[in-house]
Amino acid sequence: MAIITTLSNYFKLLLMQKEIDFDNDNFRMILMSGEFSFDPDTDYYYNSISGEEVENGGYVATGQLLAGGTLAQDNDNNKVTMSWDDPSWTASGETMGPCRGVVIYDDSVTNDPTVGFADFGSDVSVNASSVLQIQNVVLDLS
Repeated sequence: MAIITTLSNYFKLLLMQKEIDFDNDNFRMILMSGEFSFDPDTDYYYNSISGEEVENGGYVATGQLLAGGTLAQDNDNNKVTMSWDDPSWTASGETMGPCRGVVIYDDSVTNDPTVGFADFGSDVSVNASSVLQIQNVVLDLS
């Protein structure tokens, strides 16, 4: 399955204005429902998209705090990356989903701006007691 990532244009602006601090801010990842479609021009804030989070299978709104953040400069590939530990969700009581993808947002900046969206390319559902893990969570700024 091909994953397509899209950064929020507002995130890019905040980054240039030094409002985003990868060393100190808290970032969260949320699961988006099967009907969700990210618009990088208008989906600026968590509260503007929160109504389209997954709502079943034991999923908790506001998602998971991304832990283990590492900021790295890669001179060989001319880029900077921010990576986090792999978050996971366990479906409880019923199937979780369908989930179309994930959004990362900055929980430390006013209004919780979105960073971007990773579209799975198709809907994913997780059976009760099964785990959905998002692996290799890396923001690549090249």
